[in-house]
Amino acid sequence: MKHERLEVYQRSVKVNQEVRRKLLGLRMDLATKSQITRALLSITSNIAEGTARGSDAQCRQFLAYARGSVAEVISQFDVIRPERHFAMEDEDRWRQELVVITKMLSALIRRLGSEATCKKEQSTMIRE
Repeated sequence: MKHERLEVYQRSVKVNQEVRRKLLGLRMDLATKSQITRALLSITSNIAEGTARGSDAQCRQFLAYARGSVAEVISQFDVIRPERHFAMEDEDRWRQELVVITKMLSALIRRLGSEATCKKEQSTMIRE
């Protein structure tokens, strides 16, 4: 599948796996753990679904959902930060990566809003 070759997708998978690995061993309330996990999964799932859709408008919509899920994860980090569940260097690295992912999604959405097509953009955003 083409979405698997997109750099933004690959980066999203990596941060997802890192955070989820840390969540497994944490003593944190189940609701918060579940919400973070669902939001992380939503990032990659929406990138995949958007790139599989037939129209540019649908592709943009699902990429925007993914971008919203990134914001959701960051807001959850904000809420739990005082509880110090994660090492600060880990959380700071994840936040920085999530900001990069947001910028990549925004750039892709903008390009899809112009004359480009979703399938054409996929080929230009692929990491070799």
